[in-house]
Amino acid sequence: MGSGVAVAGPITKASFGVTGTFSIEPPKNTFNLGNNKSVFINGLLPPHLGFSTLVNGPGTGSLAGAVNFLDVGHLKNLPNINNIGGGITSFLTLADGINFDLSSLTVQSRIGNFKGPESLVLFGTGLLSDTNIGHLLSPTIADFSFVGTSTNNELFTYTATVNIDPPAVPEPAALVLFGGGLLGLGVLRRRMKAA
Repeated sequence: MGSGVAVAGPITKASFGVTGTFSIEPPKNTFNLGNNKSVFINGLLPPHLGFSTLVNGPGTGSLAGAVNFLDVGHLKNLPNINNIGGGITSFLTLADGINFDLSSLTVQSRIGNFKGPESLVLFGTGLLSDTNIGHLLSPTIADFSFVGTSTNNELFTYTATVNIDPPAVPEPAALVLFGGGLLGLGVLRRRMKAA
C-alpha cells in the first residue's frame, strides 16, 4: 500500500445551487406556460446553445472544497421539458470540474397565463461527477431541482439545486448488538430444548 496513490471516494451528503436567467419559446404572445404544451428553455443570447450560471453559495458536505460561491458554470438548454429522451450529458457544468448528467426530468408544476406572472418547477435525477483530479470524488447519483419565475413572461430568473442524500448505512455497533441478540436467543432456545 506504499504507492502513495489516493483513491477516489463517493460524494457523500452534499449540495450546491446555481442561479441565472432564461427565456422560453414559443414567445409570450403565442404561448401560455400554464398549459401542457411543450416549452423550450434556452439562454438569452444566440445561438441558444445554453446559458451561463453562477453558484449562489458554497458547496456543502463533500463538495465544500470543490464548489465555491460565484463559481461560473454552464447550463444546457432544455429542448422539451415534457420529454428529455435518453437524458442530457453535461447538462450542468462548473468551471472547476463539476459535471451533472441529467437522466430524468419531471414537471412538478407550471403556472401561467399570457399576462403573467408565471412559474415553472422541475425535478430530475442524474449523475454528478468531478473531473478535477485533486478533488477525488467518484460519480454519484444526485437529485436536481429547478424553479423559474417571471413577472413579465419574457425574462425568467431561476435557481437550481443539485443535492446528494445517500441512504443511511447501519452503524457497525448496531449490527454487533443485533447479532449478539440473535446469538443469545439461539442459546436460550437450545437450553429450553435440553430441559
